Amino acid sequence: RVIGTETQTHVHIMQVYDNMPDEYNSVCWLSLAQAECSVFVPVFKGITRHIPEYTYDLKEDKMTDKSASCVFKKLDTLCAVDRLLYKDNVVGYWDKVQKQLISSAGSIMKNAGKMDKKDVPEYLTKYDVKYERAAVDDARTLSEDVITAMAYNTDTLAYRFSYPTLYMSDQRTEKRK
Repeated sequence: RVIGTETQTHVHIMQVYDNMPDEYNSVCWLSLAQAECSVFVPVFKGITRHIPEYTYDLKEDKMTDKSASCVFKKLDTLCAVDRLLYKDNVVGYWDKVQKQLISSAGSIMKNAGKMDKKDVPEYLTKYDVKYERAAVDDARTLSEDVITAMAYNTDTLAYRFSYPTLYMSDQRTEKRK
């Protein structure tokens, strides 16, 4: 089965390093939205903290920029509006980021294996927090970019609205005289 489907809300992929101590022998590659328009961020085992957006507890089912899951879901939702128009650029960007993360994570784990055990948690945490922050900030920027593209690609006078019900009709308006 493929990793990312339209019905999944997030994806976890575990990468285990058999030659590392159990305390920090793995990386969880975490995508906090549908994998198609999201990025897998490495979360290293043994870290001591996350950025606030990664730990925000969604007590209610409400979208909020305080939650990394919501930030990534917003971007995925925006791309779903017109996948042909918006998805390719977002996916292209995340593919480049993903390749850099994969390369970096391997080097980070290799370096961690050479360090004194007591220094490893903070070393891994430093990178984990850096990657989480960059991914959330990038997803916010990409969302704004998609919204801007939508504004440029939307003819706001093309449809007739029924204001009492706030229902958008698929009937074209007549040309103004």
